[in-house]
Amino acid sequence: LFQQNNACPHTENIQTLPWPAFSPDMCLTEHSVSDCLDRHILLEVILLEAVLILFLLSLRSR
Repeated sequence: LFQQNNACPHTENIQTLPWPAFSPDMCLTEHSVSDCLDRHILLEVILLEAVLILFLLSLRSR
């Protein structure tokens, strides 16, 4: 089975997977890695914001 983007040169008599014409050209592995990185970056941002808030609160209470 092959993936193809429905372009005329790619419409041979080959068994293909259904694939929307304007979908991103990322495979499942790339989506998984991208999702994992997004979650990791979001967690880092949340932790940095929490540290900044605690730091500012400690300065305010002096």
